[in-house]
Amino acid sequence: VKYNYVSKLDKSKSIAKKRLQYYEMGGRVKLKLQRRIELSSTVAEFERLDKEWEDCLNKWKSDVSQLRQKHPGLTFFTGRDMRFLCDCLQSHFSMENKEKYTGLIASKIAYIHPDISMAQINEAIDAKTVWWISETERFFVTKKKKKNKSWNVENDNELEQLGKMLKNFESYWTRQPTLSCSRNVKRLEQGKPNLYICETNKVLEYLVKLFLSQQQQPIANRVIFCDQSTSVEQLECFLIRSNCQALHNSKETKALYCLALPEQLQPSVQRDLLRMLQLYTQTSLSLFAIITTNNQCIVAEALLPFRDREPLILEQAECRSFYSTIFCSELSVFRENTSNAPFVQVFLSKSECVGKSHTIAKIAKSLQLTCDECLVHLPLNTTVADVDFIVDRLLSAPQTDGKLVFHINISSQAGQDVNIIMFQLLVLRHLTKSDGTCFRVCKNHMFLVELPTELSNTHKKTRLTDVLKWLYFFGDGVKDLAMPFFEVLDQLKDEQPLYQSYIINKLSLSSKEQFVVQYLDALETGLLKNNAQQSKDWSYESHIFDEAKLEPLLKKYSPPARQSLIHLKSFLQFMYKQLIQVYNFLYIKNAWVPTTITGQALPLHEMIVTSIIKSGTQIACDTYQRNKRKALEDCKDMDEDKKMDESMDTEEFFLVQMWKHADPPMVLLNQMSISDSVQTHMEKSTLKEDLDNVHIDHSLSLLSMNVDKNQHEHAKVWRYIKQLHKWEIYNFEQELEKKTFLQRTIVSILKTRKPNSKMLASNPSKQTHKKRTNDENKRKTKVEQLLKKHNDYALTFDNILKIVAIFFRLKSSIPVLIMGETAL
Repeated sequence: VKYNYVSKLDKSKSIAKKRLQYYEMGGRVKLKLQRRIELSSTVAEFERLDKEWEDCLNKWKSDVSQLRQKHPGLTFFTGRDMRFLCDCLQSHFSMENKEKYTGLIASKIAYIHPDISMAQINEAIDAKTVWWISETERFFVTKKKKKNKSWNVENDNELEQLGKMLKNFESYWTRQPTLSCSRNVKRLEQGKPNLYICETNKVLEYLVKLFLSQQQQPIANRVIFCDQSTSVEQLECFLIRSNCQALHNSKETKALYCLALPEQLQPSVQRDLLRMLQLYTQTSLSLFAIITTNNQCIVAEALLPFRDREPLILEQAECRSFYSTIFCSELSVFRENTSNAPFVQVFLSKSECVGKSHTIAKIAKSLQLTCDECLVHLPLNTTVADVDFIVDRLLSAPQTDGKLVFHINISSQAGQDVNIIMFQLLVLRHLTKSDGTCFRVCKNHMFLVELPTELSNTHKKTRLTDVLKWLYFFGDGVKDLAMPFFEVLDQLKDEQPLYQSYIINKLSLSSKEQFVVQYLDALETGLLKNNAQQSKDWSYESHIFDEAKLEPLLKKYSPPARQSLIHLKSFLQFMYKQLIQVYNFLYIKNAWVPTTITGQALPLHEMIVTSIIKSGTQIACDTYQRNKRKALEDCKDMDEDKKMDESMDTEEFFLVQMWKHADPPMVLLNQMSISDSVQTHMEKSTLKEDLDNVHIDHSLSLLSMNVDKNQHEHAKVWRYIKQLHKWEIYNFEQELEKKTFLQRTIVSILKTRKPNSKMLASNPSKQTHKKRTNDENKRKTKVEQLLKKHNDYALTFDNILKIVAIFFRLKSSIPVLIMGETAL
């Protein structure tokens, strides 16, 4: 207070706010002056600087406003956007990677109109009259800048020259893409903000209907979706454009401008919008519409007299005609480059695991893309969509005139803001991130959209109909059979299609997958039994397999794999990685197989394959959720104290529940270290190459709760081998009994006798504190005793199986989701 620190800090905040506004509007030079203010300066000095920044900001606003009046092309961009364009132009001329910056410039300029071609943009960039500084002038300016530190970049007419360059596209400023999708022309009041209030899921329908009623196509610069980041400058540029368009166009061809969701603007910005509406619509003849979902927001309450209460209904015929115009839905037409619209196709299914991604991958592969980077996967799996991430992923595709495929994978966790973003991307064909970088959609782009089967943002069971209501941009198009889509079905699932447009994924086995099926058939026919040492080993090359046997083989050895093609492919992929090791395993060969005292060969080959098939089915096909649900059903009638609870560390991993009673024991082939092993791939190598290059340890591990109690015939053989080679197999059953005993001991100690009610009544606070203190002391003492007694670390049966399941799924390229607390 003594040194006026409070008032100085307040002025500092005011100065900082004005500097940020100056920067956001494209100002740069003044930021370099007096960037540091000493706290020892007087209050008068702070006030002087605050006044200077206020004058500077007002002057900059005035200068930019005059530039936009002189060069209307600048009204399409904010100050930050203009600086972004200038920086890209400078980088284009000074950097070697010109294609990158040319693409960024083209995406930005395409905001003016989607029909502006790349050739026109290149011509404008390379024109001698466009680029503002020659090499001689740049040298002179550089020397001048060194002598005078207050040299102003704005004086260099950078924005002035940008405005001149944009004049090359003057013919596009007022050009309107027309559509004849609607027969009913709706008369909107000119020069007035026509207000429409609707539900959230009707915003896009209202917007499309308004444009169709004027026989116009919505484009990016004539539609603005408001949010918290929308600035006053963006809104002012939008209103200026609408006013300029009205002045240049004839009465019959007024361009419609639509502002949606003003309720999401900050209150101060909403008030500024109302002020600017009065300024720009009083003498204007423009067509201007506002769509809101909140009739109590500041904008809606102020514009209520201009509300049009007639509901806007987009008819099915209009919807079909609209989407058939702006989307290309014929793959042959897209291949031949005879359409000016991007290819868009939506894929959905009423059941999970039917292979939507597989179908999309096949379509992309059929286009014979020039490189792997031409297929871009865009996941949308957050409750709030990250536009910056989306634009960056889209821009990761190479700059090419060839085909580009974008796989948009919308997850069950996606929020409803995906609808607006997809409308901006696919219909308006333009998407902008926070720093000004843009992505524009071209006719060589293919968008394959994968919808989820259910939603995970609710605790209720959801179906495809709920998904289509949530993702209403796609749902309304599917409902009206207007948007191009396919329902994906699985050959193994007994399901009837919901729609006439559907694709059935059929089973097709590769040579590697046939190798697995041959192994199953050999096991079934007894060909894997080891015989005399002189006999020939089983060979897949001489094994003839009939595909008609596949169904009964799967029914016997892996019923879960018959649930869907995804489960089946997962099972075959897992088994392939294991069986190529078994095939080369030394001790399954007749020449090396262990024998009994009488010389009889032990059926080691058959035993290992049988065990791997059983465990492989559970690792590759089973899911935690399904088995947990089954486990919960099994324990409905159990007593409360016997039920397992994950929060109390008493719930068992579902594989533990299955494998705890495994008979015969589990066989695990010991794996080589990652550095010494060769990773196999299902497509990048042949079966023969994998068999020739596989590296194995030629040893195995046996996992069982108690192998001495197993009753299976194979278990008897394992006990014989254990006795023969004097194996020491850990007895997990004994370890589990010890653990259960310790848990019961701790629980019994923690249980205390209920205190006397009379004692509590006399002094409840004292007695409660005494009881808690005694229990806490006993617990700490017991914990210390247990830690001292069991100070070594040992893997439990539960932990080993989790590690095994994770390891083998990862090695087989099967997705793994690890959740829960982890000690690092």
